[in-house]
Amino acid sequence: MPSADVVVIAHAGLDRFGSFRDLARNAPLSQPIAVTAWRVPAGDIPSDPLAQIPWLDEQWLRVDEWIDQQLQPR
Repeated sequence: MPSADVVVIAHAGLDRFGSFRDLARNAPLSQPIAVTAWRVPAGDIPSDPLAQIPWLDEQWLRVDEWIDQQLQPR
């Protein structure tokens, strides 16, 4: 069983910057950046390496869905 929790962090709005230097050069930013994070307890992470693949795919799907929501016109 995994012994550490996993923290997943997603962001929308930083993709237009190729590096931290690009980000710093454009400060203050003219458009908002959205960030979210969630923690997955170690006990919720599959211990079987083959089961970890679909679990990780689910986390990426959650990231992608959140980013898509952030990029919708408001």
